[in-house]
Amino acid sequence: MENHEVCEEIVTLLRKQRHDFVNHLQVIHAMLQMDRREKALLYIEE
Repeated sequence: MENHEVCEEIVTLLRKQRHDFVNHLQVIHAMLQMDRREKALLYIEE
């Protein structure tokens, strides 16, 4: 595998991680907006 291919793979993996992280934040944000603090805390600990 060449350097540019490795870099492209790393960028793809980072984008997927960012997508998942943002999704988790959106879930937590929604729970907090609905006053479901305990549920949000459990989600974070999970």
